[in-house]
Amino acid sequence: MRFKTWSAHLTVVALSASVLLVAQGQSKAELRLTASRSTIRSSESVELEIQLRNVSSDPYFVSGTIRPGLLSPYGNYDLQVRLSEPDAWKPVGQFSSDPMPQAYGRPLSEDEFKARFNLVVLEPKRFIGYRMAGTWKGLTVRGIGKYELRLVYSAFDLPIKLDKAFLIGTIVSNVVRVEVVP
Repeated sequence: MRFKTWSAHLTVVALSASVLLVAQGQSKAELRLTASRSTIRSSESVELEIQLRNVSSDPYFVSGTIRPGLLSPYGNYDLQVRLSEPDAWKPVGQFSSDPMPQAYGRPLSEDEFKARFNLVVLEPKRFIGYRMAGTWKGLTVRGIGKYELRLVYSAFDLPIKLDKAFLIGTIVSNVVRVEVVP
């Protein structure tokens, strides 16, 4: 178990080790999810923190936009929740963020593509992160109960060649357990 104290009286427990994306026998990235509290009152705000860390020795591109619930065409971060261990993981509401393709014109250049889809280089031992806050129901659209949360990063090949590799595949974060009380 790993304990992280957010304040004098609030402790979060993040269970299970992070699952690493493995490419050709070498770990590429680690995805970590933490919550500001393990017991949450349904009317109080809670923070969820997401970190994607480069654990390889090579830099690569990733989507710099971490917005769980917003489907992204190149590097999607999916917050998933379940009531108990035998239950299936269910994604928290998702909306598409795909821009409309241009009807006419030239294809995007490498720099235009990077800018449009917010692709950033993640250097070795560096991370990108995102902190989201809100009530439990506002963040997950779920009611009172004991839950497990995880985050899943997924990305596929890009339709353009970049000067560095793009992180493709699926990465599943550690599991965080929380109890939501009235």
